[in-house]
Amino acid sequence: MFDVDPEWIISGPTLNPQKHMLPQNWEAYDRIELQVNEACEAARIILNRKQTRDLVRIIFEDGAEDDLESGRFLRTLRIISQER
Repeated sequence: MFDVDPEWIISGPTLNPQKHMLPQNWEAYDRIELQVNEACEAARIILNRKQTRDLVRIIFEDGAEDDLESGRFLRTLRIISQER
């Protein structure tokens, strides 16, 4: 009715509303999750289930899948792992 994401109505103004709700592309989500898990394994970083889910969701919602495919994400994880 208001052409916004119902989660925005519930969560309030801190969440950016998504207009024109479209069906989710779960194949893309699954592909991103697989790539995140592979990149974490390659960088020797262990994330718990919630951390992985949150990270995948951010990448999925931001449309940042190109960062995974270009290798930027893996390079970022390697930098983080070296700082530990």
